Amino acid sequence: MLELPVEILLVIVGEVNDSKTLSRLLLVSRQFNSMALGRLYETLSFSLNSIPDLCSISTLRRDIQTNPGIHFTTTFATYYFPRTHYGIRISFGVPDVDFIIPSLVNVRRLCLTRQSASPGVLSLLPTSAQITHLILDRRLCLKDLTQFFSCHPTLESITLSSSSSNGHIIELRPDALPNLHTLAMVFDASLRIKDTLPSVLNLSVFRHSDGLALIRTVERLPSIRTLALQHAAATLGSPSNFHLPNLEYLQIDFLMDDPEPAPSILSKFAGTRLKYVRILESRRLDARRSFDSVQTLVIMDVVRDNKETQRWIRDADLPLEIGIFDQDVDGWGQWWEHVSNEVEAICHGYKSRITNVF
Repeated sequence: MLELPVEILLVIVGEVNDSKTLSRLLLVSRQFNSMALGRLYETLSFSLNSIPDLCSISTLRRDIQTNPGIHFTTTFATYYFPRTHYGIRISFGVPDVDFIIPSLVNVRRLCLTRQSASPGVLSLLPTSAQITHLILDRRLCLKDLTQFFSCHPTLESITLSSSSSNGHIIELRPDALPNLHTLAMVFDASLRIKDTLPSVLNLSVFRHSDGLALIRTVERLPSIRTLALQHAAATLGSPSNFHLPNLEYLQIDFLMDDPEPAPSILSKFAGTRLKYVRILESRRLDARRSFDSVQTLVIMDVVRDNKETQRWIRDADLPLEIGIFDQDVDGWGQWWEHVSNEVEAICHGYKSRITNVF
């Protein structure tokens, strides 16, 4: 095998996803060591609920100064999933991750939960890091994020979980974030969108304090193609409509105790190009009437109690039962990606009968 061209060996090693196999390849030869090392350290992902992962983080911190593989790391992520029973206790001393961040000189995608790092951890990130994707608990920020964004114009996707607890204002400006196409965060009084952000195509709103203010703020993102609304009842109860002419994919999330949605629930999105709608946690929705109220729709999924999904398809008399959606496990994918191929295929099939889709 060592006589094979380097290009073929790189392809072979690139197909190996098992960390144990990659670790063994490190010992085969110098050539395999150089190829497997980058593959092994390219993506570092840790669950803070896992004792082995916690041990791995501790080991990585201990050897970080002499570790030749950390320079290959382009994705670094920590995840914490709260447990109601016999969960693992997380230490709130100085986290090991704080000592790892300064060595991530080539990281592109960074995900940090509050339990994994100390407030102000972003200030430890090397200036050489060309961040494109950021998933961050806002409680890790001691200072305003506006300056951080200005120093990282390469950002393409920003996800900020939780609300601000330090009173700092976040400003999103087109000159500071020219490449931003995906935004997911809590919309509260600490958010300021200066001018319009024409580059943003995908928006997820976790929570908000004022439905009317949210609608007005979203209008500063005129190019939005996908929109996800959590706690949607308050927003859809506002007297104003969304003016999003490019909107094609919509997800609406209701709470269990929200009032019964009206059949005209989707009228807030009149004038859009809606192709697909997913509605979560709505037992009493009149799905047929809601679906028929939007002429451009080709698929609508109604997820009930996270146990079953009814799929309505254009010109079908009855819905299909399609089971539970596969959720993105690594946090980097988008909620609409798994269904986009199906939607586009149906759009092509009905091109002659569905208006305003293309």
